[in-house]
Amino acid sequence: MALSFRPAHQEDYEQLVKIVIEGFEKVTMQTYVDQRFGLLNGTNWRDRWEGRVNKALKNEIVIVGESSAEIASVIAARIDPKTQLAFINILAVSRKYRQKGYGRKTLRWMLAHLKTLGGVHAHLDCLATNVEANRLYESEGFENVGHSVNWYIKIP
Repeated sequence: MALSFRPAHQEDYEQLVKIVIEGFEKVTMQTYVDQRFGLLNGTNWRDRWEGRVNKALKNEIVIVGESSAEIASVIAARIDPKTQLAFINILAVSRKYRQKGYGRKTLRWMLAHLKTLGGVHAHLDCLATNVEANRLYESEGFENVGHSVNWYIKIP
């Protein structure tokens, strides 16, 4: 099946949230935060990710990949014109379209698009436990430049 790309529209919002939530359920640090600390001011990780998608739609380049007139993938990125460094904030593939190379195609499309906008480098964050995604990024030429530790505390 072919994959075509277009900018996301506000009317795609509900479907994009669904794809992102189902894509990150097992691979987001936010689920660990909920397990350890409970809800953050009454919001669970899904609500926080929905906010992230909403913010991306307003402030970032958000592209959807379509197959058979259905949204199959979504990617969001922003670029810092001063450093020419792009940050890929979200990459998710609908469960129905996984294992078809759509994540790779979507990533490649966005990297090419970022280059046309003046991007020279790109980076993204990925949990070390997300083996499949890390394998994809490495195979596409991304280099692991270090690991970070995420610290949380309930403020006493």
